[in-house]
Amino acid sequence: MVYYFLYKGIDPFTANDPMQIYQNILSGRLKFSTSFDPDAKSLVRHLLEHDLSKRYGNLKNGKYLIFIICFMNFL
Repeated sequence: MVYYFLYKGIDPFTANDPMQIYQNILSGRLKFSTSFDPDAKSLVRHLLEHDLSKRYGNLKNGKYLIFIICFMNFL
């Protein structure tokens, strides 16, 4: 979520109603604009993955995996 905010400057779970924001967080519904980079979108989705066995950062060497993925996308 912090990565999304740093990338776009807005909260990914926006809604007019605070209860709807809460529901969006629980369901994992994200609003990606069309200008959102596909690689960045993939990274955000993997960081917010509900399944702990698939979530980036939770895998073996997690923080290094995130660094490598981000670095390789910028080459």
